[in-house]
Amino acid sequence: METTAMLLVGLAFVLIVLIRYIVRQNQKDQKEYETFLNNDYPKPKDHDLNDKEDSY
Repeated sequence: METTAMLLVGLAFVLIVLIRYIVRQNQKDQKEYETFLNNDYPKPKDHDLNDKEDSY
């Protein structure tokens, strides 16, 4: 009986550590992906901005 309880406690501890690792990794990946998406568009050049202002 004691062996089964110790095994279950050990398994629960391993699962908690694994879940925490996965959550932290997901947050890190989400931040990297957000940065990638924010930089994934053609940036306007200075002369394009000046041309648009003159057309008004």
